[in-house]
Amino acid sequence: MNQDLVVESCYKVKDPMILRQFLLEKDQTILNFRETVKILQTKVEKLERLVQLKDTRIEELTRKVHFFMSK
Repeated sequence: MNQDLVVESCYKVKDPMILRQFLLEKDQTILNFRETVKILQTKVEKLERLVQLKDTRIEELTRKVHFFMSK
């Protein structure tokens, strides 16, 4: 079923408790997604730091190779 239709039909419901339950579920879903986003952002930050460390290590090793090749 199309989500727009669900939302539209939910707002047309006469029983406020059903509407309230629907909105509470949506709020919980939003909170869950926000938590997931936080977790993913943290993982991305850690991966970016790892990439930076790897880049630094590669640069160091490249300098050493150049140094020893020039002798």
